[in-house]
Amino acid sequence: MPRGWASHAAYPCVRRGEADREARGGTGAKVVDGAQWAAQDQLKTRGTQPSQLRTRFVGKTSLDPKEARMSVAMPRVMTRGVVFIHSTPKALCPHITWALESALDTRLSVDWTPQPAGASLVRAEFPWNGAQGTGAKLASTLRGWDNLRYEITEEPSPGADGSRWSHTPRLGIHHTWTSASGDAVVNEDRLREVLRLSQGSPEAAEEMFAELLGTDWDAELEPFRYAGDGAPVRWLHKVG
Repeated sequence: MPRGWASHAAYPCVRRGEADREARGGTGAKVVDGAQWAAQDQLKTRGTQPSQLRTRFVGKTSLDPKEARMSVAMPRVMTRGVVFIHSTPKALCPHITWALESALDTRLSVDWTPQPAGASLVRAEFPWNGAQGTGAKLASTLRGWDNLRYEITEEPSPGADGSRWSHTPRLGIHHTWTSASGDAVVNEDRLREVLRLSQGSPEAAEEMFAELLGTDWDAELEPFRYAGDGAPVRWLHKVG
């Protein structure tokens, strides 16, 4: 069963305003020659007739639509979440810190503590505040690193469901949407896809549902989650 059904949260979009209209016919008053708001485009072709001369009005109402486009950036939707580094070799700690600093655009001071579930492994966790989509950015930054187990959450925000990304060296990365209480949510499209692909086979449907819910990831990460219970956390904020 190929993985990768999940899609990440959408990012804020940019809307463009309506372009100013180009002056045509009687739009605006024609000014006398020499005034600062009028200019003549002389045709350089040899033998140009006076009737071929074109007066172009300059100013707000005469801008070409392509020149008059104005972009209006919509306000960013802010949200928050948590980064759980369940286990990593000590040698990777500075590289993980640098990667997270780049994604969050801020300096970090990560408190690494021993991970009892594995020898020579450490762990860390910290909540973050940032723009909608920051969770997907953090997950992509750490994706595919050897010997790294992590989970990243992003809470629901206006226009976007909550998300959780889970990663293990053996299974790779898994994404699921989440409710306000943190439970995995399977949407209608995915349910219909399971019904179509399973073709009435209960065993096939059960396997697909297990993948959608991330059952294998939960089983592999649970010992590392349990070992990190009670660890201190510190809030981090994305700047800019």
